[in-house]
Amino acid sequence: MEKNCKEELENLGADSTCIETFEQLAYRNKKHEQSCDCVIRELRESDYDEIIIMLNRAFSLALTRYDKEKFEKFLQSGYSFVARNRDEIIGVVLGYVIPDLWGDAIYVDSLVVGETVRGTGVGYRLLSYLSEYALSKDIHEFRLQTDKNLEAYKIYKHWGFNENSLVQMNKFFL
Repeated sequence: MEKNCKEELENLGADSTCIETFEQLAYRNKKHEQSCDCVIRELRESDYDEIIIMLNRAFSLALTRYDKEKFEKFLQSGYSFVARNRDEIIGVVLGYVIPDLWGDAIYVDSLVVGETVRGTGVGYRLLSYLSEYALSKDIHEFRLQTDKNLEAYKIYKHWGFNENSLVQMNKFFL
């Protein structure tokens, strides 16, 4: 972990678990940088066609589909990034800021990696890039939702995400 990031977390009163999690992220990111030949950059309008195909394929069973309007919201959020390998997008993380009285957080709406590059560190690099960017904006927390029955749940747990005591409640209305 960069020394200045660790010192900044300590100065902010972060507990040892938080600091340890960020140290693990930094170590894993350096490890994955060697195995993943890709460039991470901010989401662009020109990425729309590739991203929509990737997202709709990954979430083919979801009730909602990604479209141009949703894409525009993530484009404007400033917290969405893609991983490119030569001329192809191989991964995407879509996030946005959730204002909170206790400190803003980044909500990770979607993290998708192309099928042919899964397990090579692309997803981890995207999330690490997003965490470094969030820290530069004084944001120190990720939030996301995933189903316990999905492989993603195991991956997030492996990456240091923890369940909290909050319960998601929904009410649909017509």
